[in-house]
Amino acid sequence: MKTFIYEIAEEKKDLGQMDETLFYEYVPAIFDQVNDYFKDPDYLFCLFQEHGVMVDKENYSFCLTTKAKENIFAERFKKIKEEVANMDLKTFATSNLFTLKQLIYMDFDAYIYDPVEESLKQLETWIREAKTDTVYYVGNIVSARE
Repeated sequence: MKTFIYEIAEEKKDLGQMDETLFYEYVPAIFDQVNDYFKDPDYLFCLFQEHGVMVDKENYSFCLTTKAKENIFAERFKKIKEEVANMDLKTFATSNLFTLKQLIYMDFDAYIYDPVEESLKQLETWIREAKTDTVYYVGNIVSARE
């Protein structure tokens, strides 16, 4: 499956450091292959705009608000509550809870690379941990196959 790794930072000066060579160590553990990819961050911006994130395509930037974060996770939260409401103790105690885990940790098929921390996180984890009311900039993009 094709995925993208987005370089994101709070300061423009920190961008431009990421390229495919940073991820060779993840082949084949996480990715089958990685390639530099310098196209617009359409997937990321579309996902964000659908949930009320303020996006500035001209400056390759965006700003997450608390409300936007809640919007991103609202539908899954509703489904999690329904799943738990329909679950009995026996199911909870004896099953692997696959559906529940999938709802909690849904993969957005994207990763974020923070050039300051030199860290790679799944998009969902990054969204949960990201500061609100802070402008973030998108730099280089690497495409990968999982």
